[in-house]
Amino acid sequence: MIQRSFNWLALTFCIVHAATAADPPAAGTTLDASNVAQYATFIDETLVQLIGNGDFTLEVTASESIPPHPAFAAATQRYRGQPSLPAEPGVLLDYVAG
Repeated sequence: MIQRSFNWLALTFCIVHAATAADPPAAGTTLDASNVAQYATFIDETLVQLIGNGDFTLEVTASESIPPHPAFAAATQRYRGQPSLPAEPGVLLDYVAG
C-alpha cells in the first residue's frame, strides 16, 4: 500500500511538473484549439476555455511598456499621500485622482 501511494505521488508530481515546465508562447505564436493546452499555465482559465472551444484565436505579440498619461502622472504626484485604507475592505478614503 505504501508503494502504491508513493507511485501515485510520483506520478502526480510528474504531471504537475510537466504542465508547468513549458516555456511561455513566443511572439508571433497563434494560440488556437490545437495548442492552447500547452500554454494554459500562462493564460487565464476562461480564455483557455474559449480558445479551446474554437471561439477565437489569439496572436501573441511582443510585450511593450505603455507609460501612464501625463495627466494621470501629475494627479498621482499632486494627491499622493492623501488616500488611506480603513479596516473595512473595498473602501478607499480621501481619494481624489491619480
